[in-house]
Amino acid sequence: MGDKTLFLSKEIPELQATDWVESLVLLGGGLWQLTGDQPKAGKLQLNVKVADFPVFVHQADVPPIVPPLGLNGVPAKGILLSKDIPDNVVCTYSVVATTK
Repeated sequence: MGDKTLFLSKEIPELQATDWVESLVLLGGGLWQLTGDQPKAGKLQLNVKVADFPVFVHQADVPPIVPPLGLNGVPAKGILLSKDIPDNVVCTYSVVATTK
């Protein structure tokens, strides 16, 4: 097998009516983060020019998933953290416990 290439991120998407809190979006050429769910979510400008900011993994990078059999209430998208991920890929994530 030849060399492997890993692309971590797609272009940051334009603001959509279906975006959720913490989504990173492109708005007026700048990088923004939503502080609430759409519609009419609050927005925090992270940088005036998106091209001047580092690349982030964001909501458009997360693929749809098929959850393991028997799991209920899982999100429609996710990233599988497996032993096959190269050692030089770092993931920071937040876990929030909820009750239903």
